[in-house]
Amino acid sequence: MSGQATDQLQNQSGPQIGPVLGASVVARSLDAVLPFYLEAGFQRCSATPPWGRLPPVLDQPCTGRAWLAGGSGRPWLQLVEIPSAIAVDRYRHTGWFSLEVGSNEVETLASVLAGCMGFEILAGPAPLEVSDDIVATQVIGPSGELYYFTQVKRPLPPFSLPQPRHRLDELFIAVSTALDLDSALAFWQSLSGSRGLSLETRIGVLNRGLGLDSAHRLPVGIAQLAGSTLIEIDQVPAIAPRPALSQGIAMISVAADKDAHFQGSDQEWLELVAAPSPQPR
Repeated sequence: MSGQATDQLQNQSGPQIGPVLGASVVARSLDAVLPFYLEAGFQRCSATPPWGRLPPVLDQPCTGRAWLAGGSGRPWLQLVEIPSAIAVDRYRHTGWFSLEVGSNEVETLASVLAGCMGFEILAGPAPLEVSDDIVATQVIGPSGELYYFTQVKRPLPPFSLPQPRHRLDELFIAVSTALDLDSALAFWQSLSGSRGLSLETRIGVLNRGLGLDSAHRLPVGIAQLAGSTLIEIDQVPAIAPRPALSQGIAMISVAADKDAHFQGSDQEWLELVAAPSPQPR
């Protein structure tokens, strides 16, 4: 991490929103995809969490929902059944791109996922360029969503990151792609009340998907939220915002002081939830 980037985070005020509570993922059929999540180690939750209220554009065509958790038992993934959802090229549309989920045994988790027909491993486990102490594997899920299952091996100032306690832990970073990093980061800075961070780094999964050289560096922005969670923004040469009624990651839910829906700079849906904060991770 560059000294300038470190200064950006160290000089900011504390974030006014967070943590990230969960993600809503659109699938055409719950019956078709739910068994794969359960085989991979997700737990189905019977209680409805205080997040996951969909905007009308998603709620009206929704025909079913399921909430899933990792080893902590706290739900962080909502599957939303929309039979009319379309498949899109994740690399050619901006909006929510991937979910970064903690693991304290990422190599073992990768082996489990490699044996699940509903999951496809793209790369890893391997250290990320930003630090050898962050080891991740990139995986496509049963609904077309992209995961980074990540083991953070030690504290890494200036970031505030959770220390995973389970093989399949919780969501701690939501990643979006954007046409203009400055606009996207300005949106999150205004919403969170804290300064973001910008840098350039190699992102293998995006370089491959976009047909770029493996050494190409992309502009990246990071917004620190409360509860040791982050928003990452990757600037890409995309064609258009991701259609709302498409398979994959549709909405991210974040704790705040009010209930509201927003759309970000690239029309991705964000839910703010006025609810008691979860216990520390």
